[in-house]
Amino acid sequence: MEQKIEYHYDPENQIFYKNYHGEISLEDVINSWEKLISEKIIPENTKRFIISYKEAKILYQPRDAVFIANFYKKHDWVFTRSKIAAIMVTPDQTVFTHLLQLENVEFEIESFYTQEAAVRWVLS
Repeated sequence: MEQKIEYHYDPENQIFYKNYHGEISLEDVINSWEKLISEKIIPENTKRFIISYKEAKILYQPRDAVFIANFYKKHDWVFTRSKIAAIMVTPDQTVFTHLLQLENVEFEIESFYTQEAAVRWVLS
């Protein structure tokens, strides 16, 4: 399964989209965010994110949610007061949004089955 991470920014709605395809490890998630932040690819003051895992197979474990939460906290100037919609289709994917909520992160995160529902939520 080939791994691919795509991203784009919708300037009209000020939403940053990130799509995962293939097998995705914890390192892939963290490294891809690090690259986007260090190369200033995410426009300044972006507070709406939609991350799709629909075409991905997550290789990390639910216990790794703490590492993801710590990453977001470390980069609080990017993620604090954001709305992050995660498009997920399987129970092993959706568990991560619930575990992140338990880590007292400074942003709102919800899981959705469709991109349309995710967009409605981040814009609300």
